[in-house]
Amino acid sequence: MASTKTPQQALDYAVSFLKQMPLATQDPTVAVEILDQVGKRMWMAAPWRWTVGSLPQKALATNTPDYTVTLPSDFLYGLEAKVADPANYPYRDLEIVPDLPTNGILKGNPSQLAITGAGANGLYRISPIPGTVASGATIIGEYKKIAPTVTEEDLEEPILVFPDEWFWVYCLGVMAYAWTWGDDQRGGSGNMASNKQYGFNGYFGMFESALEQMREREKLPLAQVRTVPVPKQEKG
Repeated sequence: MASTKTPQQALDYAVSFLKQMPLATQDPTVAVEILDQVGKRMWMAAPWRWTVGSLPQKALATNTPDYTVTLPSDFLYGLEAKVADPANYPYRDLEIVPDLPTNGILKGNPSQLAITGAGANGLYRISPIPGTVASGATIIGEYKKIAPTVTEEDLEEPILVFPDEWFWVYCLGVMAYAWTWGDDQRGGSGNMASNKQYGFNGYFGMFESALEQMREREKLPLAQVRTVPVPKQEKG
């Protein structure tokens, strides 16, 4: 179920802790920016089920690398793609890459997919170029949606999308950004060690820990599971 909570409720919660900081009354522009940034930070933290949609399916054709598609209006980028090929394997993974050359000459089983363009001008380009294609072979996949944007007009609207059960995480993020805006050490800080491990403290540490709890408790098949092709069973 989508959220019934509003950005204003998170702001009211934060203001109750901020005491005399003029976050809500004297600088509403900053308040809206904080509410929007935290929402987008949560949105991009993982392939949450409420941030993912299905790519338009497209049938493969022999000796054809390019396929025009109408991409969803909320398309941000591709997350995962496969070739559903009933004649060979149930699924074959496609690596999503930023771009592929227009003059590709390599032929074989497709292993890469580039998604470019927007709307009705969307394009799937695959590589290697498929040779003879079995009937029913189709490109399928998932994409990351564009995050909703919080504006001053939306403060009282339930636009946060994620379930109410995770609203407390959003509130922690708003607190972290608000303390930092107020130049208060309770906001905390972050750093990256020489081994490229991140560390956080203060409210930012609490916020990052809460995001990790979300990742552990939510089902994230796109991030954790890869489909292994299953060979055809011989009749006998």
